Amino acid sequence: MSDAQFPFIRIFARSFLGDDPRSYVRNAKLASPIRQISRDLPPVWLCAGRGDGLFVQSEAYTGALENQSIRCRTLFFSEDDRAHHGFLFCRWLRSSKIAVAAAREFLRDCAAIDC
Repeated sequence: MSDAQFPFIRIFARSFLGDDPRSYVRNAKLASPIRQISRDLPPVWLCAGRGDGLFVQSEAYTGALENQSIRCRTLFFSEDDRAHHGFLFCRWLRSSKIAVAAAREFLRDCAAIDC
């Protein structure tokens, strides 16, 4: 999490994972999606913008999924696409509309092949 460029990330992490250093490390391992990848993981759809301070984690997760041969479809927006953290809540943004349509397509595809 040290590479995250997100406001208040340390406060959020301590609130969620705890203040005690030992329990923090243990809880961080349990809470980390990248550490929970297994062969029985269903296909993953991952959407993020390069302007998001947590984008580095999205790229790392994608790489870890690919290394484990987990089917993963990504939609990564450029810095110019106004796709910062939480952009999906801004339904008037072009990037949000594109992402919601892509998510629907992913779910339709999964339903068609019985993921």
